[in-house]
Amino acid sequence: MKKIIEKSSLKLKLYDPKQEVVKLRLRGQGSGYREGLEKQESMEPLHLCVSSRYYDIYEIACQEVDNLLRQIYQDYAQF
Repeated sequence: MKKIIEKSSLKLKLYDPKQEVVKLRLRGQGSGYREGLEKQESMEPLHLCVSSRYYDIYEIACQEVDNLLRQIYQDYAQF
């Protein structure tokens, strides 16, 4: 996920390691992230949240996530 953050940020020359311009968060069942007052995992299916203040960077990050998932599915099918 760090590579996706860097790659999407660098494409627009806005990358500053001290400033987050895009965020990726894994949430839902199996993520290990406990939320709310109950500190329990969400009952939603596992999903990746992508957000950014910059729409162009958001689009690039979403495309990079899509590319990664397609490669994972392709690798799995070959396996």
